[in-house]
Amino acid sequence: MIQRYIAKISGPLLDRIDIHIDVPAVKYRELRSSNSSESSAEIRTRVEPARRFQQERFGGTKIYANSQMTPRLIREHCRLDEASE
Repeated sequence: MIQRYIAKISGPLLDRIDIHIDVPAVKYRELRSSNSSESSAEIRTRVEPARRFQQERFGGTKIYANSQMTPRLIREHCRLDEASE
């Protein structure tokens, strides 16, 4: 079914898409499951320290989130060690 959908997209458009990821469908039963998930309050306790860290990192600039980093800032703040390279 996915291949039929992709076949409808023109070649020149597909050439401009750098990443293709197959995402498996979620079963209806999993969506309707009553298993408890993480609450908004629990998520907030993880997000707030990360946001504070970003504010400290970008203090004195107009940048407020990692998504706004330029290539220069990425090289400056996200250096890889040898093992990571």
